[in-house]
Amino acid sequence: MFDQPAHTLFSSLKKVVDNPKEYLADVCCRFQDVEIWAHTGILLLRCPSAFGQRFLPYLVNKGSYDPINDSIVTFDESISSSLFKLLLLYWYTAHVDPDLPEHICQQLNALEKELDIQLLPRPAPDNYDTFEQQQQQQLVQDLNRMRLDEIGCDINLILPLNSSSSDAITSTTLSIPAHRFILASQSTYFYAMFCTDFCESQNKVVQLTDRFFTPMVMQVILNYLYSDTVCVPPPPQLASICNFTTISSSYPPLSKIQKLTLKKHTLRTLQMTFAAADYLGQMKTLGYALLHAMTKTCDGFRCLCDDCVLLLPSMLSLADKKKEDPILSPLRATLVTLYSDPTHAIQHLWSQKPFAILVHSMIPSAASMMKTLDSSIALDDDHKPKSTLIFEIAESTYANVTKHNAIHVLHALHLCFSKLRSADLLPTWSLPTLDLLDPILQLTVSMVSQNFDFYCVEYPILVSCVDGIGCGFSIDFLDFLLNRVLDQGIQDANAGIIYQGIVKDLIGRQETVKNIALDDVLLNARVRCTAYLARRWLSVKSLGGFRSLEKATMRQLSDDIGIPYRTLTKPFDTDLLSLFSFRPKPSKHALKLKSENEAPYPSTSKAVGNGSTISFGRRRSFGNPRNHNAASSSKIVGKSISSSTVGSRPRSHSAGSAPPFRSTLHSTKTDPSSGYVNYNTLNALSTQPLIHLLSMETEARRYQQEISSMTDNDDAYRYDDDETSERLLDALLPMEKITPVVNNKSADRSTKLKFEIPSGGPTHAKSPLHPSLYNQLLSPMDAMMDSSACRSNKKMKMKKRGLSPKRSKWNLGSTSGSDISEDEELGMKTMQPSSMITPMIGARVELRRRPLPTFGTIQYIGPVSFAKGTWIGLELESRLGKNNGCVAGVTYFRTDPQRGLFVKQDDFIIISIPSMTM
Repeated sequence: MFDQPAHTLFSSLKKVVDNPKEYLADVCCRFQDVEIWAHTGILLLRCPSAFGQRFLPYLVNKGSYDPINDSIVTFDESISSSLFKLLLLYWYTAHVDPDLPEHICQQLNALEKELDIQLLPRPAPDNYDTFEQQQQQQLVQDLNRMRLDEIGCDINLILPLNSSSSDAITSTTLSIPAHRFILASQSTYFYAMFCTDFCESQNKVVQLTDRFFTPMVMQVILNYLYSDTVCVPPPPQLASICNFTTISSSYPPLSKIQKLTLKKHTLRTLQMTFAAADYLGQMKTLGYALLHAMTKTCDGFRCLCDDCVLLLPSMLSLADKKKEDPILSPLRATLVTLYSDPTHAIQHLWSQKPFAILVHSMIPSAASMMKTLDSSIALDDDHKPKSTLIFEIAESTYANVTKHNAIHVLHALHLCFSKLRSADLLPTWSLPTLDLLDPILQLTVSMVSQNFDFYCVEYPILVSCVDGIGCGFSIDFLDFLLNRVLDQGIQDANAGIIYQGIVKDLIGRQETVKNIALDDVLLNARVRCTAYLARRWLSVKSLGGFRSLEKATMRQLSDDIGIPYRTLTKPFDTDLLSLFSFRPKPSKHALKLKSENEAPYPSTSKAVGNGSTISFGRRRSFGNPRNHNAASSSKIVGKSISSSTVGSRPRSHSAGSAPPFRSTLHSTKTDPSSGYVNYNTLNALSTQPLIHLLSMETEARRYQQEISSMTDNDDAYRYDDDETSERLLDALLPMEKITPVVNNKSADRSTKLKFEIPSGGPTHAKSPLHPSLYNQLLSPMDAMMDSSACRSNKKMKMKKRGLSPKRSKWNLGSTSGSDISEDEELGMKTMQPSSMITPMIGARVELRRRPLPTFGTIQYIGPVSFAKGTWIGLELESRLGKNNGCVAGVTYFRTDPQRGLFVKQDDFIIISIPSMTM
């Protein structure tokens, strides 16, 4: 996006050659006709030793510049001023004129013969470009060596390391030597400081007291001024073993998490240097070079890999803070476009913790979003939105949801909820992201519900979910979609269309697939839709909801809800006329059927006791259990659905009856937003706005304290102060300790074994423990015990619970619970829990080495008939298993089809145990 800026080093050095006294030259070379000024550092570094011994003996022998004795050097007649100017031009800029005058060539050849060295290399005419490029590279290396070896340095840049005041330097400072002519020629800021009437022009020391002038930032700035390239030094952990180069293959072997940490270090250094470049007024040179380096680090701001999704929120913050800058406005527009793609951004970008922290920093609470709707409510500083960036992203994403990508957007939302649930078990930092996802979820579900027949017939993408081909959709996603449609999207106007799509297009397609788990999902959806039509069929008919249904579907619906086919199909005005005609007295069976249809459900628009809300002819539901609908439908329908519809098609063992309540709990747990109350909807403030605002204020204050604890400052996300901006950068790009991986040849011996290592018995079976659970188990003990008693009692209680206090076998350390999401996305290869625990029946676990977060509950521990050793039987929350608890005719436990799975002790992490959930 940002191209490499043009090099300015050689043009700047050419200005120094043309105007040496203006750029603080300190050596005067006298000839018979003219005086030529030069700089000590260039003469000491670039001048050949034989030439220096012949013409500059005092300067070369002392190795340092004495302004009293060595400021003037007189040359004899063996070298002319014209030849010396050519030599200075080459020493400063590495430029050689291919067409030298004849008399100059003669003098040069004679001098080279006298000194027995080559003073000025002459390029071949056909290879001049390559020759000049090689000479310029050599000049850059010499300039860097001149700075690092402190050759001819005439200024010291003083940086405070631990300063309590911005206008005073404490005793802990860092002095960086440099050359004034290089700084002045490359920077207008230093030119005004050194080459004008400022007091710094007479001093040997310059104090840089601003916070962004850190030692790391100054190294990047000086490296650019001396070499025209941006090079970020390695972090302190690798500085002793790595050269001063960019991140490349020269680093020791690093793991994936360590490479990510290096990228974070590079990006945060570049952003801090960008602020310093803005202060120095070098946005068109150093600023563009830094943006080009950021573009390379973030893969051009187009990549959605595991590393870039964690780096981009910091770039969003940088672009938004300087949105008025024309240089960064294209970057801000590009990032907004990237984050506004609902099919890709929601799944990959919105599910990350840095993005949630950024959202909270710009919109401190949900209450602030609601207060912006009412101009009469005054906003204090704590609740004023810091920026409109999040609103722009949310509105653009909302506008990008269309009829043709609604299913893909819903799939992205499903995957995003899965990642958030895995990274944030109890929603804390993910609440701001859920605030943004809720209106998009409602819009997408409404769009799918209103056009359900479109996705089943014209654009049959839901049929591909049933067939299991294309689009990467799973049975769990189909279950998620149908639950959302039947909970929030079904209305009297579209209930008939949804029923026809489920019964005719999806279940009809299932006849050729014969998938038991899919059959259970479709049957539950059919039962719920039938239950809705059984109690709302009269309203559906009045709105014309049955007009577009086929005859076969209407007859099937008549059998399901127990209403005569003629009653469902005859015009509605006939029913109105029948009100004024004489009709026979209804039978007792009809009265009983009518009372069962209407008694449990409200007929008016009001809130009901189970959490449902019916308003404006639309039914909304927040977590209604499926077995309630199934049980109600079993009372309503005169005969069993399974016996009236299927025939000989195989069903799951729970198909003929209501699904167990256990599966309902699984379905609610898999969606992190099921128990989340969205505070940004107008319905939340419709009845008692003051109470709702008070609750939102309390939730916002609690969440503010949690976020502030990460940065050790309650005002960590204010943009007005450089210190708080730096703390925000620390939260967006958290740094991990980098430990190089040492290659141990003895570790390869395990791969050369020709025999199988026996596995431990059941008594030695241990499984990794989630770090947050480990801390939760030990924190009450640590608070009540002293040093020696604490250690002994802790070991006893850990042994009682089955915990092992030993460190990991491979000594890879442990990770905190807040960073578990990043480790999981990196394959869980570098994360090792700090303890092990004996598996127990009823413990909730999370599978490792899975592309998506997969949770389950332990239902069996012991030997099995199909393999040796101890195996763990899991009941998965999603239909990603291989059995129903029965393998090869042996039943170990019972669960739904494709929810059972047998794994080893190290294939999962225990995240909760039964004693803690009770």
